[in-house]
Amino acid sequence: MTLSKISILMLSTVSLLSAGQLQATSLAATPLKPTSEMLVKVPVPQYHIEKQAIHFSQAIANTARLTPDNHQYTSVSDEFWMEVSGKQLNQGIDLHVSQPESLIRLSAKRAAGEWLPDDHAIDPQSLELIKDQQSIKKAFSSKVTRAQLAEANIFPNSSAVKISKDAGIGKFKLRVSKTLNDNQKYLINVKEKGSPYQQTLTMPQQTFLPNQDISFSVTLNKHEQSVVKTQHKAFIKTTSGFKQAVSFTNKQGQLQVKLPSQLPEISRGELYELHIESQGKDGSATIKRNGKIAFAVAIPTARMINDISANKQQALVGLEIASDGRYEVSGIIYGQDKNNKFKPLMHSASAYYLEAGLHQVALKFDPELFKNSSLKAPYELRNMRLKDQSRLSVLQQQPGNEAVSITTGTMQTEIAYQ
Repeated sequence: MTLSKISILMLSTVSLLSAGQLQATSLAATPLKPTSEMLVKVPVPQYHIEKQAIHFSQAIANTARLTPDNHQYTSVSDEFWMEVSGKQLNQGIDLHVSQPESLIRLSAKRAAGEWLPDDHAIDPQSLELIKDQQSIKKAFSSKVTRAQLAEANIFPNSSAVKISKDAGIGKFKLRVSKTLNDNQKYLINVKEKGSPYQQTLTMPQQTFLPNQDISFSVTLNKHEQSVVKTQHKAFIKTTSGFKQAVSFTNKQGQLQVKLPSQLPEISRGELYELHIESQGKDGSATIKRNGKIAFAVAIPTARMINDISANKQQALVGLEIASDGRYEVSGIIYGQDKNNKFKPLMHSASAYYLEAGLHQVALKFDPELFKNSSLKAPYELRNMRLKDQSRLSVLQQQPGNEAVSITTGTMQTEIAYQ
């Protein structure tokens, strides 16, 4: 069968994830583990969904270094930001700056569905920097207007300034002399490039299910040493831009935020964000940092069930489908090299349109790739994933310490769905 470019793209955009050596022969509990009670029935999306089964296999060079499936997602921040009103800017806002010649960007914020006039952008000529109740005459070494940023096609409705070296560091008050709309919102971003103070925010995964705990760790460091007197605040930013404060707990050294069981319906591919605000004291200096990591929340529409059996032609995978749609199963086959070490050989994916119910589907391999590879038996299938292609979400993934042994004989199990 000839694959369309879109079909190949859909099947080949799965991340190639590696795992350690193992002996398991079935799909055990996974990081995302939807149970029958959690599965939900939702309508089929209104856009066109391909219903023809598609299979795709790609050879992997056994020297390739694949990203581990248990790698952490880390954000390192040397900046902080805040949302303020036009009234606050006219009165003056406090800025705690720890690095000379820091950059300040001021962006007018447009509310959803509202038009933002050009004159809402702040003219950098109207900015005043105050320290110890005295206005600094040459506070900024450079200024960038809204028009200049717009010409560069970055940061619409924004302007920027760079604090002069002579202004130094410490506590400043930033004020706008031009009268602003009291209720207009602005985002003030302070970038302290080269600062010894950094916030490190880490999450072990970026795909979750409703009501699942988001585990993360966050530290505020100076030259890799923790700033002791530090407080953190957590927020969840929804796909609509709404930012909601959430409480977190500390469990065995990991901070956790629980996602609500009911989340607003989103368009496919949209992401949430975990935002962390950190503030610490180092001597008399106040240090502020903000960090964020995007994550997806999958609707649990299906799950893999039962053991998986595999030979060199295919793997048979049991699926429980709660919502009609197009589903993809994928995995990476490993073989042994001359030193009896497992190396990646092939990435395979198969996609089917499935109606609600129990199914057994074939994850098909390319036998020619076995023949052309220098890797030999025993073979193992690892890094299996179940995706809901209709709704662009990862539903389930095999732990890094699990694998399915690939037999060299013929499977006796018949395929219930093709």
